Amino acid sequence: MRLVIDIGNTNSVLGLFDSDKELYTWRINTVASSTSDEIRLYLSSLLASVKLSLEDIHEMVLASVVPSLTDVYTRLAESLKLERFLLVNSENSANLSFAYPNPKEVGADRIANAVGAREFYNLPAIVVDFGTATNIDVISSDGSYMGGCISPGLELSTNALIAKAAKLSSVELKTPAHAIGQSTAEALQSGIILGAAGQIEGLVARIQKELKQAGEPVAIVIATGGLAPYISPVSNIFDVFDPNITVRGLNAIANFGQ
Repeated sequence: MRLVIDIGNTNSVLGLFDSDKELYTWRINTVASSTSDEIRLYLSSLLASVKLSLEDIHEMVLASVVPSLTDVYTRLAESLKLERFLLVNSENSANLSFAYPNPKEVGADRIANAVGAREFYNLPAIVVDFGTATNIDVISSDGSYMGGCISPGLELSTNALIAKAAKLSSVELKTPAHAIGQSTAEALQSGIILGAAGQIEGLVARIQKELKQAGEPVAIVIATGGLAPYISPVSNIFDVFDPNITVRGLNAIANFGQ
């Protein structure tokens, strides 16, 4: 079996695959200070919950934006003596082509989203990944990674606002019923959620316009990421919500050439 891991700054997504078959997925908090022993125990607990163990894992595929955890998982993989450990980057990305000046700048999570879009959806595609940052990745009709946008995520923006505004207190992230909030909490929810939706709609519209100018057809728009469920209900720009496109893309990278 193959354990696929996407480590983000706030959350990590783990997927267990048997070749192309997705068996289980888990979303957990990212703790950058975790040791390899702690990760080993945690993984053992997750696998035990589905009546499996680390001995059942023969391959591990990793995408990480947290360098300390990249090192921890690498050491763990070495200690487990796996048949294969793949740390995804632009040079082992399932023959993904880059219409991008410096592919080494592209994070492994964004590469995985691009490969996931290429493998499982019609192209061109725009993947909007709502996490600590909100990433937008654009894949052309010939499967090339074109680039995209990075902006502060919902929680990051909210925390920054609360920290700097003395009279505003923390508010639950909740999709608002109305744009006109009738309390401070409702006004914050409207501004945060609907404001983010408006930002994404504007960016996607600009991207679609640039794609058209480049001779591309209208792109499919895919929402993913842990915070996507707050935005997708209040916007009509998304064609698909795929919470696991990143781990599925990572698994497709691992399958390439085998």
